[in-house]
Amino acid sequence: MNNVIADYAPKSVVVGIDGSPAAVAAAQWGADEALRHHAALELLYVVDRNRAFTPSVVKAQFSVAQAALQDAHAAVKATHESVRIQLETVEGDPGTTLTEASRSAALLCVGSPKAAPHGPSDSLAANMATSAHCSVAVVPATEFAVRPRRGWLVVLLHNSTDEYEVLQQAMEEALLRELGLRVVMTDRDSSTDMRFNPTSIQSRCALAVLDEHLVNWTRRYPGIDTCFVHTERSVHYVEQHEGSIESVVLGAENRDEVAQLVELTRSKTLHDANFSVLVVRGQHF
Repeated sequence: MNNVIADYAPKSVVVGIDGSPAAVAAAQWGADEALRHHAALELLYVVDRNRAFTPSVVKAQFSVAQAALQDAHAAVKATHESVRIQLETVEGDPGTTLTEASRSAALLCVGSPKAAPHGPSDSLAANMATSAHCSVAVVPATEFAVRPRRGWLVVLLHNSTDEYEVLQQAMEEALLRELGLRVVMTDRDSSTDMRFNPTSIQSRCALAVLDEHLVNWTRRYPGIDTCFVHTERSVHYVEQHEGSIESVVLGAENRDEVAQLVELTRSKTLHDANFSVLVVRGQHF
């Protein structure tokens, strides 16, 4: 049994496995990325040392880990036969271990199980989305349910020239997932209480530059159905359209929005909130 994380090869996709359907969905989601970039898919189970009080409990937990890894492996191979998969079981604190693994990964994928009706608001998925060192995909269990992909990929941008990379990743994700793209723009100006102000010089300049980049990207990927949306509150926009959204992409610097969106994927009150959340930290690969 290993007590330290193996050295992960650069440009790999790491998936946190815990035996839940959401973790299996995260593995399948990550397999798409791994295949597209010819990268390895690393399925990582962390035996929680905080719950392993005796040797017999530790042994039992490692047995559970092996079964969960094999189940995830079989599910991925059933839909992504050619992907290269590595299995790893380590002992430690799950959050700390996955954060360390993210240092050398191109992408970290975690499942987002539905929360208990009156359970706590925090989750491992939310912690990883805000604290990992690479891009993070938070995937609900229903992501790979048998249902047609008829919705949109939504990318959330602010009145900033720093988010072109986020837009690029969103375009590539829309192409990979075969989804239409909605570019949702809000204003980052604190003087307008985070509201979009189309009359300000800052907003007009940012929109002009973003429009130019959007035109360039749509020319590069002409098959993507793309539209541009202005809104005052991006998370509220997602809540209003949750039934038609398949995935949300945004930059890691938007920590409050990231946390709110991850909680939406776990919400039992939003029946149709089955979208994945991709938090972009630089280029994946």
